[in-house]
Amino acid sequence: MKNSLESLVDDVATYIPGYTFSNDQISKVDIGWHIEHILLTINGVISSLAQSNPTNFSSQFSLLKNIVLLTNRIPRGKGRVPKVVKPQVAYTEDSLEQHIMATKEKISQLELISEDHFFEHPYFGNMKKRPTVHFLEIHTKHHIKIIREIVAAIK
Repeated sequence: MKNSLESLVDDVATYIPGYTFSNDQISKVDIGWHIEHILLTINGVISSLAQSNPTNFSSQFSLLKNIVLLTNRIPRGKGRVPKVVKPQVAYTEDSLEQHIMATKEKISQLELISEDHFFEHPYFGNMKKRPTVHFLEIHTKHHIKIIREIVAAIK
């Protein structure tokens, strides 16, 4: 049975054929950028989770984190994309498809990571596995919504 994050990645994959579509009134970047950013984020965060040392975890309060995790929504245009998850290379339909497959493999590795591992979010601070996965779902849905708006504006 697929988990929610894997299902979201499947949804993202359906937009690859229109990866060059864009609409400056909705987003300054094209659909391919959003897809690549989603995949870079998921892969990077899961790698960071896996590499974390649970004994180094320290809880940190973040009002923004609490708002995002409780409302299941990221305010549009408020965050800045960290360089590590900002697409830097030219992507193609083939490279995006390959990245989708690599991301699905990375998601499958989540089962091997304990609940005590954590991710250090640049704005939210340290988050254990469960809230981190929840954040990845919210983040992915946020970008899918933008992609859908771009597609709708074309039709």
